Amino acid sequence: MARAVRDAPMGVTMAPTLEVDPAGGLRIEWPDGHQSTFPFAELRALCPCAACREQAEQSSTLRVLPSDPESALRIVRIGSVGRYAIQISWGDGHNSGIYSWDYLRAHCGCLACRLAREGEAR
Repeated sequence: MARAVRDAPMGVTMAPTLEVDPAGGLRIEWPDGHQSTFPFAELRALCPCAACREQAEQSSTLRVLPSDPESALRIVRIGSVGRYAIQISWGDGHNSGIYSWDYLRAHCGCLACRLAREGEAR
């Protein structure tokens, strides 16, 4: 299912275009032509909400999984948050993560973006 988000990132005249592919994840085509693909498991692991960040930072090996792990990786709804982000509602009811355009672009996993980040880290 394809869905264009109307609100654009700051300084951008056109909004990214989103496509949810049940088999492949969330695809984003950025106004500059760049494309990012986020597999559902990776996107869920990147959830920027406070509860998910706290759980990710804990060093404990104990993790509480949802009773239906597949539902945790199914996108039910994507909504715009102002002009800067999207909010994803997952199949297990989790919906408190607000993914800013800058956050998503900074976590793009394509080879060019990974190499650029490695170059910046040096």
